[in-house]
Amino acid sequence: MASTDITPTTPIRMQGYANRVKESQGVSDRIHAKTLFIEHEDGGQALLVTADVCVVRAGFGKKLCASITAKTGLERGKIMVNASHTHSGPVVGSDELFRYKLSPDENQHLKEYEERFIQLVTDAADKAMTSATPAQLAWSKGTTNIAANRRKMVDGKVRMSPNPKGYVDRDVPVLQISDSAEKLRGVLFGCACHCTTLTGTNSKISGDYAGYAQQYLDARFDGVQAMFMTGCGGSANPQPRGTLALARQHGHSLGIEVARILGGKLQRVTGPLTTAFEYVDLPLRSFALEEIERLAKGPIWKSYNGRRMLNAMKQRRKLPSSYRAPVAFWRFGNSLSLVGLPGEVVGEYVPLIQKALKSEPLWISAYNNDVFGYLPTKAILEEGGYETRGLIVEMGFFGSGAEEALLKKIVEMKTQSREKKVVD
Repeated sequence: MASTDITPTTPIRMQGYANRVKESQGVSDRIHAKTLFIEHEDGGQALLVTADVCVVRAGFGKKLCASITAKTGLERGKIMVNASHTHSGPVVGSDELFRYKLSPDENQHLKEYEERFIQLVTDAADKAMTSATPAQLAWSKGTTNIAANRRKMVDGKVRMSPNPKGYVDRDVPVLQISDSAEKLRGVLFGCACHCTTLTGTNSKISGDYAGYAQQYLDARFDGVQAMFMTGCGGSANPQPRGTLALARQHGHSLGIEVARILGGKLQRVTGPLTTAFEYVDLPLRSFALEEIERLAKGPIWKSYNGRRMLNAMKQRRKLPSSYRAPVAFWRFGNSLSLVGLPGEVVGEYVPLIQKALKSEPLWISAYNNDVFGYLPTKAILEEGGYETRGLIVEMGFFGSGAEEALLKKIVEMKTQSREKKVVD
């Protein structure tokens, strides 16, 4: 394992809230990227990168993984990059720059940060791989109450508001990492909730609740590296929210639960280790010109996509019919399977995936490798609401067939993981 400080050294534009149009104004708490390299005695290898940033888009993810591969020789298919989705972190990646009106200095700060981020994380990946020692893995699940479904039906329309009756994945998966003498060395844990305790009024860099949970565990267990992996929190927000004190409170609450799990009985994680990394074509909706014109005049979160589609049609460019999204599947023998989904996956996908994979011991994560925007279920697409806003960097809105395509791909990858040692 390895950790590196990725706190910006200059003021920098922040990601996650459109109302912030100036660079950050200080640092509430330092942010980090962390690496975990796992190698089984049969030769299977996997590298997890977690980072206290809002998103990793496709272009930046490819740059980062190419850098790691060039330095370590590890194939792309064995690398997973997970963003905590803190909305108090810096903009990362040059493929994001077109979305912002930037001054020359702001633009330079972002480009310099991208280069520094890639170098720091590449070095951390190399350090984790070259310092690997014998270890034992075990896992279990806890639960959390910091999240609330944020999709509430009001007067026939879905509003972004706490919905006590809505679905939330409250599981807190925990992976315990111990050395050969059973001494705790590290812990990987997850939570399916937006990292948005701090709102758009915050202008200081922070890891939000995910950062504070890691800090709590780092302090409680001396010499242990704590890593956070985001779950399917696309339709959930922390509650209550709005202050730094609440971010700390949520983080400490989550950390306390992880510590409780570590003090209990966990299930041994064994091999062989197989990794799969594949792409799935998720269908996009087709629109008549009149529909696109209405979208272009609609709410800002939909008009952004609609205007780009309308402009493409006027230029007689063909609109895309699908989006190619990466999916990862790591299998540890029959003891655990880790599903690494891309995008801001809504929590309502969790029971669908559990049903599709049946009795499989599962850890379902999202915000991996390419955060292209929200990934709603078929039911949510029919209901409407903010989570149906479509793609961010590319253009288009997901169609109802996206759910079926994703579930089919996950089942295929589960089958492949049983038939093949490593699938890249």
